[in-house]
Amino acid sequence: MIEKILYPTDFSPHAEKCVEYILQMKECGVKEVVLLHVIDEHIIKFTEEITEEAVTEEQVIAECHRTGKQKLKALAETFHAAGITTKLLLEEGIPFSKILEVADREVVSLIVLGHRGHNLAEELLLGSVAEKVARKSQRPVLLIR
Repeated sequence: MIEKILYPTDFSPHAEKCVEYILQMKECGVKEVVLLHVIDEHIIKFTEEITEEAVTEEQVIAECHRTGKQKLKALAETFHAAGITTKLLLEEGIPFSKILEVADREVVSLIVLGHRGHNLAEELLLGSVAEKVARKSQRPVLLIR
């Protein structure tokens, strides 16, 4: 039975499509959704290098945490309205590695994520986060198109 789902999100339109599928799974016994947003360590370093303003890595991280928390809380309200409990996690690191780490730590029944995220250029060159998670996960993965 699927009782606990990990929903990693980058807040992209592809990731948002997962919400309706997860809500439908409540009828299958889903009781809890772990909402995860990973602040990509590569993006943080890259942002600091390309901005013209004097922006420090700490400022970039603080802003990512602030906006990430706001967006996770808004998502949690959607699940709470449907009677599903949530746990909010905001982590820093390499997204696919963190997703796999959290899936094991939280002992989830299923990982549900969008098949494509924000960074199309990186996906074309290195492969998508979703593809890496699906290939390396020891837990079932549902990719939403």
